[in-house]
Amino acid sequence: MKNILLLLLIYLSTSSAQELSVIKGKLLGYDGKPMAKAHVHLIDPEKAMMYASLSSVEPDTNGNFELKTDLNGLLFIAFTGVNHQLYGTKLLIEEPQTIGVTVKLNTYDYLDDFGSVSIIGDFNDFDFQTAQKMEKQSDGTYTAEFETEKEKFSYQLMNITKHPRSLNGTLADEYEYDGGGDYHSVIKVQNGLAKIIFDTTKLIKSEIEPEIKFDEPNSLNAKLSILIEEDQKRQKALQEAYRKHITSGNASDEFNYDWWGEAANLKARAMIEENPILRNVLILNAFRLAPLKNNSDTLLIKQLVNSMKPISALWSLYPWLLNTFAAVALDEVAYNEYITQAINNHPERFVKSIVVFQEIARAYYKEDSSSVKYYYELMMKEFGDTQYARFAKESYSPDKKIIIGRKIPEFSITSLDDSTIIYNNEYFKGKILLIDFWATWCKPCVGEMEHLHNAYEKYKDRNFDILSISFDAKLEDVIKFRNGKWKMPWHNSFVSGSFKNELAQKFEVIGIPKPILIDESGKIIAVENKLRGKALEKTLSETLNKPK
Repeated sequence: MKNILLLLLIYLSTSSAQELSVIKGKLLGYDGKPMAKAHVHLIDPEKAMMYASLSSVEPDTNGNFELKTDLNGLLFIAFTGVNHQLYGTKLLIEEPQTIGVTVKLNTYDYLDDFGSVSIIGDFNDFDFQTAQKMEKQSDGTYTAEFETEKEKFSYQLMNITKHPRSLNGTLADEYEYDGGGDYHSVIKVQNGLAKIIFDTTKLIKSEIEPEIKFDEPNSLNAKLSILIEEDQKRQKALQEAYRKHITSGNASDEFNYDWWGEAANLKARAMIEENPILRNVLILNAFRLAPLKNNSDTLLIKQLVNSMKPISALWSLYPWLLNTFAAVALDEVAYNEYITQAINNHPERFVKSIVVFQEIARAYYKEDSSSVKYYYELMMKEFGDTQYARFAKESYSPDKKIIIGRKIPEFSITSLDDSTIIYNNEYFKGKILLIDFWATWCKPCVGEMEHLHNAYEKYKDRNFDILSISFDAKLEDVIKFRNGKWKMPWHNSFVSGSFKNELAQKFEVIGIPKPILIDESGKIIAVENKLRGKALEKTLSETLNKPK
């Protein structure tokens, strides 16, 4: 009997273990050595943009790690380490398995020349908007001091990498993960004073690219990771091209990046790829880069939709393509059935929320109010805590106040240039007014300045005016900005508290830039994209040239 029980326990233990998939191996720095602190994360797909972890493990002193999970589908795995950039990949797990990998990270892409370096930390709850500038010393270092009663002080630095982010500094007694792909530096406080020194000569720099090697290089996941890495490199090239475009003083809407060659190459590879999963990933990657071009593209999409069920894990790669592809490949009846199955049965909740959001938008532009109502209520009931529910509230809520046709809320703010002048609804009555919520730290806002100035010069004598309302942390930042290239010679105001300000709540401002165009009676004519970039002049021309 004892032997039978022992065998049963062994069997149950083995069965239980087999229900888990294991990702294991080594996580190393650019030089092939373990890092001061590192983690392997299983990322929550609903919060992938913030790199929120479902679970994490810390490698041992030799860089060895083992992450276990009972999840199936397309899993997002991220690797992080102090002084190194996050590296992520996706693994397709359809049944319990063990995957062995060796990962080397790459260092940050630091600025060539440091100007203003800022610090955030315990002193301001790591708030980007109230970051404090560090003092540059004669020896080239940057310093900052803080009084504190705590024994330890945590901080991060800003404005030291080409792609803006906050990350650990060069001075630390220990490190802690920040929950978003980077690390806090932690120092011991001496006599109630935390003194931070940023020494640029101690930055670790290398041209070595990140890499992931699979123990089984011919496995599906090894080949899948190659396609994902290729896509990451394309996106990195895009980001670098955009950065150079903006830093050269060009307007954001004038940026153009030609993906047609890359997309054509991916489509050609898809047509000869024998593995259906890899073929579909190639097709998804291709159409993520460039839209439909010809009939052969339509055939490719039809092949993909016919081979990928609505519940396919691959839709987790680019879920916003699901509705678009289904609309191209299927008739109306089949489309509705495909979408319904995706919403009801797809294993990933974030995919469902995106599909529902796309259906709200689709119904809205078709002026199908009953479908808008149905999908909006479904979104709030089933996915109300997701970011796409927030997007839906902002754009399609039946209770939304800032929409075309409604009058703007009552407001009253002081002129930035003359404190005796109060701007309110009555002040602008009889004018075509563009209300522009912005901030100097908002790059897209600054990117709109050329268009705003051109529009103002062209239409200022035609009953058109602008009111710019700054969300900057300090009034001085706005004054300094207007003393530079862009004078903003129209009405300006400043509100404290940024998005938490009562005015922001009234005008439903959850992101900037947020332009709103109103007519002579205060009724909203246009919002958002119709007032951005080159579209601004087109909208103003149509408005001001409309027959009375």
